[in-house]
Amino acid sequence: MHHTIVTRAIAALAGLSAPAFAVTPGFVESFANAGNTGFWIGGASAGTIYSNPGTGGVGGASDGFLSVRNDRLGNFGAYNPSSDYAGNWRAAGITGLSLWLRDINTIDNFEIHISIGNGNVVGQNLWQYNVGFVPTADWQQFTVDLANINPANWTRIRGSGTLEDALRNADRLLFRNDRPPFTPSPGGGSAIIGDLGVDEIRLLPAPGAAALTAFGAMAHGRRRR
Repeated sequence: MHHTIVTRAIAALAGLSAPAFAVTPGFVESFANAGNTGFWIGGASAGTIYSNPGTGGVGGASDGFLSVRNDRLGNFGAYNPSSDYAGNWRAAGITGLSLWLRDINTIDNFEIHISIGNGNVVGQNLWQYNVGFVPTADWQQFTVDLANINPANWTRIRGSGTLEDALRNADRLLFRNDRPPFTPSPGGGSAIIGDLGVDEIRLLPAPGAAALTAFGAMAHGRRRR
């Protein structure tokens, strides 16, 4: 939560708009503390389990991470409908999304896809990034470029509307194991037993806001010390 407070305070100091329930550039969800799984929910009939061991994250032994696990064969994924990811991504100046992934069991054969947009029954408009992220046994950073969008790299999986509409009226961020063809439910062969590590989900600001992000990182570092 301290990341949220710092980044929104920076936006306010810079004269940027940071209304309630507005997505904020520079926000980082780090899952630092044991038991902290944020607001990630969802899963499938396989009974997806969300946990945080409090160690072994990108930051090392003292850093936690989000573990998403299926012990039975089924669809795999999670979404976050909180204010951390809901709002107008375009107006906020978010140019990309990055996150770190790790295949905990090293044999799970994940293909993780990111989705952004509105998943409500009314006004659904959810788009999935076609490029699949394949995690390994080591932490690896993956990025979704939202500044230079190639429409061929995106598929609408729910509702109607354009990708730009989805970015301007998002109510969630979603990731899931999926194989083409991309449809509302994960495609054939997507059901999986596995344990995925997720860490350092970051909403990338425009280049001109890089100084604000650096300031936030320094403030966070001072607080940790």
